[in-house]
Amino acid sequence: MRQRAAPRSLSCRLDAGVGCSCESSIGSHTHPDGGSPAIDERHVDELYGLPPEEFVTRRDALARELRSSDRGASAEIKALRRPTVGAWLVNQLARAEAEALDELLETGAALRDTQAAVVAGQAEGAAL
Repeated sequence: MRQRAAPRSLSCRLDAGVGCSCESSIGSHTHPDGGSPAIDERHVDELYGLPPEEFVTRRDALARELRSSDRGASAEIKALRRPTVGAWLVNQLARAEAEALDELLETGAALRDTQAAVVAGQAEGAAL
């Protein structure tokens, strides 16, 4: 079974293009430049676990709550965008059915490899 790479932290992606090699998207970690994200990843996880129609209301409320104690985290929370319905559905699948998502990704990779072999003349069309 092919292993998926651990997802990068959302707050890392907000960090001026500095990539992060986090082992987990939840919890504290260090960026390659030595800094740490301002957002508590549990807030991000909570927001992206909500139905899309509740996202903006909760995000704005959370940003207001954080504004007085941590302006940086408040700004990062406010910068988060509501997921599209498709992205939200895939996120829900990843949360609830991680093994099924792994199988789907493996099947897609196998189909892509087989299709490339057929196109290159290394396999018969029946292999698809």
